[in-house]
Amino acid sequence: MATWTTASGPGTAAARAVLLIAALVALALAETIKTDLWYFDLETCLNGGPPIQVQSRVVASYDPYYQPCPSDEATCYLYNTAGSVNFYVTTICSEEAEISLPEFPGASYLAKTYSDKTCTMPYYLVLMWRIGDGCQPSEVNAGLKYHQVTIDGDSVELRWICSDSSCTSCMYVEGGDLGMCDGHLGQGLQYLVLEASPTCAAPAYTVPLGDFEAQPLQAASERRDCFAAVDTSVLGGWAVTADAASYCCTERGTLVESTSATGCAGTNVRPSSFFYDDATQTTYQECYSGLEAATCLPTPGEDDDPAVLTAVAGGALVSAGPEGELARSFAITIDGAAAGAYALMVGGSVHYCTGRGTVVGATCRMNRCDDSTLNFITVGAAASEGDFCYHTCFLTE
Repeated sequence: MATWTTASGPGTAAARAVLLIAALVALALAETIKTDLWYFDLETCLNGGPPIQVQSRVVASYDPYYQPCPSDEATCYLYNTAGSVNFYVTTICSEEAEISLPEFPGASYLAKTYSDKTCTMPYYLVLMWRIGDGCQPSEVNAGLKYHQVTIDGDSVELRWICSDSSCTSCMYVEGGDLGMCDGHLGQGLQYLVLEASPTCAAPAYTVPLGDFEAQPLQAASERRDCFAAVDTSVLGGWAVTADAASYCCTERGTLVESTSATGCAGTNVRPSSFFYDDATQTTYQECYSGLEAATCLPTPGEDDDPAVLTAVAGGALVSAGPEGELARSFAITIDGAAAGAYALMVGGSVHYCTGRGTVVGATCRMNRCDDSTLNFITVGAAASEGDFCYHTCFLTE
């Protein structure tokens, strides 16, 4: 099956080939960066879902639009309003200047890749459209337009920049054999289907927020329902939306005279770096941004079949190891609430414990509020005064 298109740019094929070769040579000699634009509707963007479209481009320093990578990446900012549809964009910039084909959980894509005429050099431009049922909103630069991807065996048809929601009136109707390299215009074009990556049961927020003035929030979850990855530790938190951005906050407190009060008796007070809800007088702090579906935390069971956990109340137990300070490295969900957990082997079964304290007498002191429990695990030997003890533990059914 040949590759075809119903529209083409100005000039002859030979002229375009000459221009392309010149551009590739110049690109090889110039300083370059890679920019990624991910297009979303707002809800999908805030929840870390798959974008509608992706555009990855290598930009050379001679390009009039070239700018060095900014110090901060933009996440979920309003890019364009097309009709009644708002499109939001996340931008990613890299000085490595090499395009890789991303995978997103829960969504497959048609990728149109541009390279040299043999399709062996790195890509300099990749356009991606989410594959769905029928015609989908897209093309934010040209107003509200639509696209449709139809796969038939090893061939594909792509309709894009369509003016109607049935994708019958389209500026471009093109396609070809999947994986075939078409280099007849001096550039290599390929259509590739990128399958959805496995669904991630526990994506993580990974970027700690620095100091900031206390801000009102737009929404907050009622229970812990998100995860933050901090070095080697996993923390459960509350999903917070503020100024159209999404965060995971791992501490919750009370608003007291414009400060955030936490701790056993509200004695830990901070004047800034928290979000607050005036209606409930609740504060949220120790927050993280940068939700990444690619940062999938380990969980008991499989991502598409998470294990069911039950509470352990076996008294003082001993784990054979490992010795030393453990990392809270697993993400678990108990009665709908997210938590980080330590994994300890006891009697041939993995126990997942959400807390760590110190041994005091025959108990485990769980926190600074002097809460204690008789059900806990120590590592390597029976409990001794002052040892670490791991509590609030669960087993897979």
